[in-house]
Amino acid sequence: MSGERTGARVAERLHVELVEAASKALARLMERTGLKKVDLTNRSLQLYEFVDAEIRDGGKVVIRHEGTRPGEATRETEVKLFL
Repeated sequence: MSGERTGARVAERLHVELVEAASKALARLMERTGLKKVDLTNRSLQLYEFVDAEIRDGGKVVIRHEGTRPGEATRETEVKLFL
């Protein structure tokens, strides 16, 4: 997975200036995943579009954190976008 390319044809080139929080998030993702900026940007946009479409269609996107110890409760976090 590290540094992988999908082999997809380049449809558009884009120059982006990131705010500091986004730049730090990108750096953390690169470190954690081993992916390149371009791959993370492509994946992020596709995920954002999916989540946005689901929420606009009345759905909810929820992250479920299962309890790992006996008696530990499961908790859920609803994903919210800046709509």
